[in-house]
Amino acid sequence: MMTLHTPLSQRAMYEPAIEPPVLSLTLSVPYISWSITVRPSANGAFVTVSDVFEGIYRTLRTQVTEAEYRSIRSPSDLKRVNGAYEHRYRCIRDSYTAYEEQQNGVRRVDFLVRHTRFRGISFTDSRGGLVLHLS
Repeated sequence: MMTLHTPLSQRAMYEPAIEPPVLSLTLSVPYISWSITVRPSANGAFVTVSDVFEGIYRTLRTQVTEAEYRSIRSPSDLKRVNGAYEHRYRCIRDSYTAYEEQQNGVRRVDFLVRHTRFRGISFTDSRGGLVLHLS
């Protein structure tokens, strides 16, 4: 099997996520209406590459609120989000874990539908706005 990426070393995971190092960063995300705020965890001095991945994971695993769910206006978008939710828990092989995941309901990751592959982060403007790229 051919991979299109080189795994990051443990050392690289604890380097600053951007230069110069920052105390927090906010990622805008296409496909969803909220942003992802990342703060330092391990070293406390600056946001690391590891902090970015952890922040993305933690934010997208958050259960949606009733207000967030009701914010889906289009019936076709609602169908896609619900389909992503069902696909997510049905792919779990362990029946108990799948049942637990089903009971926990829709998560923010489901709003991405199938745009869940990390493609990078880039600056959007000279003021330092950042966008998360997914495919």
